[in-house]
Amino acid sequence: MKGLVGFAVVFTMATLFACGGSDKAMTNENEVSQTTIHLKGKDVVVTLADAKQMQAALQAHLNSSKERLHENLPANLVEGLPKHVSEAWIDSDGNVRMDVWLLEVRNDEPVLTYRVTTSESQVGYQYVAHLAHSDRKWTVSSITYAKLLPRQRGR
Repeated sequence: MKGLVGFAVVFTMATLFACGGSDKAMTNENEVSQTTIHLKGKDVVVTLADAKQMQAALQAHLNSSKERLHENLPANLVEGLPKHVSEAWIDSDGNVRMDVWLLEVRNDEPVLTYRVTTSESQVGYQYVAHLAHSDRKWTVSSITYAKLLPRQRGR
């Protein structure tokens, strides 16, 4: 038993030494701290802090009154919205993600999208959270949806 405890202590110390004693060294190696999006003719750097601010803004909007969400969404889609937004991160390809939500640029507007998967033969939909950035703060102005038509198979 004494040898096993000694091994555990040495293993733990070696792991801490290899990681420099830092939690940052233990983060997912596939995450990056910033990315660049093309917005209104310019390259805009989006940092992890920006992504976390977008996450907080989306969560605040989802927590807002149901009446506000019903302004742009049918009742069944309001009920289908996720209640919780997971931690924001930037993957190694530069995509800002929050679990099912993905940052995109559409019509020169930053949006967070969530595609609801359906079977191939049905019409699907995608939630679109419209983002605004002013005074170094990200906010969600509204959440709308877009219908997704099934792909046509070759004849």
